[in-house]
Amino acid sequence: MTWVALTVCSGCFDPESREGESSSSGTSGGTQATETSTETTVVETNTTSGTSDTDVPGSTGSATQGCLTDCGSGGVEGTATSSASGTTCEGGADSCASTEHGSTSESDASSSTSGEEETSTETCETSCNACEAPLSACTAGCVDLLSDPENCGVCDRSCEGSTCDGGGCAPRLLMEDSEPSLELTAQGPFVYFMQGQSGRFIYRIPTEGGTPRLVFSTSLPLETLLSDSDSFYSYWVETTPGFGRAPLAGPEFSELDTTTAFPNALSSLRMNDTHVFYLSNTVQVALESIPKAGGLRDGVTSNSGFNSRRETVEAFEADNTHLYGQSFNFDAIHRVTIADGTVFPLAAAAPEELFVDLALTEDHLVFASNQRLGILEKPDGTVQTLYDEDNVYRVVADAASSSAIFLQALGDPETCSDGSNLYVVEVPSGEPRRLATIDDGCIHKIIYDGSRVFWLSNDGLSLMAVNR
Repeated sequence: MTWVALTVCSGCFDPESREGESSSSGTSGGTQATETSTETTVVETNTTSGTSDTDVPGSTGSATQGCLTDCGSGGVEGTATSSASGTTCEGGADSCASTEHGSTSESDASSSTSGEEETSTETCETSCNACEAPLSACTAGCVDLLSDPENCGVCDRSCEGSTCDGGGCAPRLLMEDSEPSLELTAQGPFVYFMQGQSGRFIYRIPTEGGTPRLVFSTSLPLETLLSDSDSFYSYWVETTPGFGRAPLAGPEFSELDTTTAFPNALSSLRMNDTHVFYLSNTVQVALESIPKAGGLRDGVTSNSGFNSRRETVEAFEADNTHLYGQSFNFDAIHRVTIADGTVFPLAAAAPEELFVDLALTEDHLVFASNQRLGILEKPDGTVQTLYDEDNVYRVVADAASSSAIFLQALGDPETCSDGSNLYVVEVPSGEPRRLATIDDGCIHKIIYDGSRVFWLSNDGLSLMAVNR
């Protein structure tokens, strides 16, 4: 006799609970690991008698049998050996990430005598999460997302050598020095930091860690450090104020505009694809720009309404069409059109709310306040709250990944006396996820390259990092 059975399985089963079990109704009664199972025998043909028969030799009822998959470490994808006494799957445990549940298996078996054991080979492709709490199914198997340093908080998030506690990685020390660092920027595989009291020294260190290397030095008293894929940009106000650019490899800053005198009250440098923008505080808070390729500086507007008193964060953000900034009293967000300097009130604070920082993704403006983290769609969308908790004081974003990093003060909100919680959130509708807890005062020099977060701690003596 030759028979062919087609079995449809959904979910995961415990092989031990089904041994020697069969069903006359065609439905499995086996113990479930995490899912409900259904099995259906399609056809059996008895070629010995020439007629169809619903009895399979060697069984006590119908020929229905389950694709019994051992999912102890997550979903199992492999090959099963079936017999009248049951089915056991053998294979790897690497299919947990699949969202499709269920499998189809075919088996061919032959038997000449009723009561003999039939064997068959089945292909089992079952995706499931059979991990017992508090474990979760990742590609590595069942892991504890609260403590596994290679799956910290979410699957496949490595702490890169540090420990995982409560789903957050311990911050990783990249560099420690006796001289404080003043500024940070990141491009490609390197983080750049600036040191120096009288002159300035620009160093770089690989983003994954390594030995710092001096890129170049300058006698100019640079105030800040901004970069794109080709160059650094900065300004200086001591002695003769100026504005300059240097290649990422150095060796020196060259002035972008040598024909006009810069005011001695420059602040808050931002840039887009073609221009660098800064605030000038000579009379009112004016917005001015200068081409990145060099040329004459130009005014965008003589009174932006932006606040320029914040020394710890950048006071505004820029894209290719608009500039966005906090108002003078921190109670509104303004938008300025680059082409004609038109100032437009974009959002007003709630009662007792103060806007403290801004960041841009490709499509959204992200803001931090003493009451929440929120967003609005550019250029003039409605306000949406992403994180409804007090004392968010810093936010940085990455346009390419459409995600934002933000810091929330613990303890005294002015000093972060109990440290800060560092979060990541996907914009526009993600759930904030804690990356780390930082045991230091408030962090203001912080950057984000889409993969890792870097910040200056310990009064600038330590350069720290954490993987997102």
